[in-house]
Amino acid sequence: EKLSRLKDLAPLTAKPVLYVANVGEEGENEFSAAVGRLAQERGAGWVVIRGRLEAEVAEAAQDEGERRAFLSEWGLSESALVRLARAAYELLDLVTFYTFEGPEVRAWPVPKGTTAPEAGGVIHSDFRDRFVLAEVMDLEELLAAGSERALREQGKIVRAGRDYPVRDGDVIHFICA
Repeated sequence: EKLSRLKDLAPLTAKPVLYVANVGEEGENEFSAAVGRLAQERGAGWVVIRGRLEAEVAEAAQDEGERRAFLSEWGLSESALVRLARAAYELLDLVTFYTFEGPEVRAWPVPKGTTAPEAGGVIHSDFRDRFVLAEVMDLEELLAAGSERALREQGKIVRAGRDYPVRDGDVIHFICA
């Protein structure tokens, strides 16, 4: 009960913490390992980045393919920015759902467990208040099918009601009254 009341006050010390260890080109070392141990002891998130190396790669790379090749040479599969964002999402317990209208695609972060009407309310209160149903597509399936129409023909669009928990990677069309 005390912890619940403390969280309502939202003191800075009760906020989730993400430790970031900026190391040299050699990668993890004894100091970054100590940061990792501290983060684990405190139930916090942590990420190791090579800031200078990544800045140099960003300046030198002409395009995304070249940037990925440079990172790969250093044993990195993705950028520090992507790793930081992923760690923050995990720490904050967020998922991303998508909406699209014509060529415009939007990503919307919401807490895990958010229902379809609540997710709609992030976009506009009418989507929450006048919610009828949500047509839900899986992002990977949509990309593989090539179009919403093709996915519909495959019968892979789910009609979801008020209790549907939005999942990471859902693509949603909200149907409202």
